[in-house]
Amino acid sequence: MDRRGIQVKRYTLLYWLHSITSLVLLFIFSIAFFFCYFTGFQEKMTLAHLVLLMLLILLAIFFRMNACHYQTFLWKEAEATKIRISRERMQQLRGDRRFYE
Repeated sequence: MDRRGIQVKRYTLLYWLHSITSLVLLFIFSIAFFFCYFTGFQEKMTLAHLVLLMLLILLAIFFRMNACHYQTFLWKEAEATKIRISRERMQQLRGDRRFYE
């Protein structure tokens, strides 16, 4: 397997890991927010709890932004592969025409 294929596989793995991690963190944030806001724990909330909730949402945003970055890379790589294949095919067709002329 060539180096580019290994790089695409690595970025695909990173994309899925970051996407799943961000979704898990958002799920944990929603559960913690629901527990803190809609129960009796609301009266006992401290600044530390709010900072931890903010840290959870910031980590989720961080992982989601990284996933979007990897997804953009994979889209560009797919487009470059299509262009590369079409150029190779055009060169083959041009070569075939010259042979038959």
